[in-house]
Amino acid sequence: MKVSALVIGVALTAIFFGTKILINPIWYSSKYHAKIDVSLVQYPLACLFFLIAGGLLFYEYKKYK
Repeated sequence: MKVSALVIGVALTAIFFGTKILINPIWYSSKYHAKIDVSLVQYPLACLFFLIAGGLLFYEYKKYK
């Protein structure tokens, strides 16, 4: 049961980061004093996160079916 909770947690985290990239693709790191700009690869990167999350959730669904 712990493994499935971990996989679902990673999938939800991937969905969170994919959504965050779509909403705001430019961040400023106050710790490193650097601007992180992923606006050139915003949509492919967000789709990658969503595909990873979908694959993990599909894997968990098939395991219990």
